Amino acid sequence: MTQRYVYVLAALLAVIGLSMFAYKWQVLGFPLTEDQERNANIIHDSGKHLNALIDDILNISMIETGKMSVAPANISFRDDLERALVVITPQAKKRKIQLQDTTDPNEAYWVNADSLRLRQIIINLISNAVKYSPEGSVVSVALEKTEGKVRFSVKDSGKGIAEKNLCLIFEPFTRLEEDRDKVDGVGIGLAITRKLVELMNGRILVESVVGEGSTFA
Repeated sequence: MTQRYVYVLAALLAVIGLSMFAYKWQVLGFPLTEDQERNANIIHDSGKHLNALIDDILNISMIETGKMSVAPANISFRDDLERALVVITPQAKKRKIQLQDTTDPNEAYWVNADSLRLRQIIINLISNAVKYSPEGSVVSVALEKTEGKVRFSVKDSGKGIAEKNLCLIFEPFTRLEEDRDKVDGVGIGLAITRKLVELMNGRILVESVVGEGSTFA
């Protein structure tokens, strides 16, 4: 699977590179027509989207076969949260969603975790919250200390999840029927997130109220 992944990734990078070349051509004084610019944007965005999906599929495969490893170290959760917010902010701005961080800026929130995987968890959760919240709404994130442990929470402003479906959302390739035509994805982001959390001896829970939104922590 890894070899196939490399071949597909190389093709995707070539496509993305071609779209970037179009942008550079424009900067050099050779403007694109409106149709050409629109098509270049479509190619670039679609390539990035497909690359992300392939990464997710590779991750879930590695996790399920026991090949995913983590390298825990004493790190600042707040630092990784700030880096993740930088990545997510453009996505939120596109949908006019305000990212509200109520974390104490003077507290480091030290944890024993793999920094790369921790950021992956944070990005997955916040990205999901942005996707499922209506335009112009608020997504809140926070870190807090509880009984000697660090608790990270993400609260969206979406329509919420019915109680009967809460047990389904962490299953790989599972999407709720009402979301299939409205939100991009194949239903593995939360499955990967839960597995990564468990690999680092943590746990993830969700609370949701239909019509008000959901909180993942």
